[in-house]
Amino acid sequence: MAMIMEQAGGAGSTGYGRILDVLPPQPKKKRRNDENEIDNDDENGKSFEEEAGKGIHVRVPTFLGSVENVFELDQFHKYYGGDDE
Repeated sequence: MAMIMEQAGGAGSTGYGRILDVLPPQPKKKRRNDENEIDNDDENGKSFEEEAGKGIHVRVPTFLGSVENVFELDQFHKYYGGDDE
């Protein structure tokens, strides 16, 4: 939808940047822990299989509209947003 909006002269945003710039999660490499066991979990406790199972189907906030309105929304999120990035 964001691609169609941009082709029509509008914009699509996540609140922090273009939707079309969002990359799908990349599978994490397996690593060994102190006991030489393979550790599949990342720092959030999600396993390699859970991350790889999502594929390209990632949920992100979606804002579609005119370039001016979406730019204003991005500026609002940058000013009032938390320290997420």
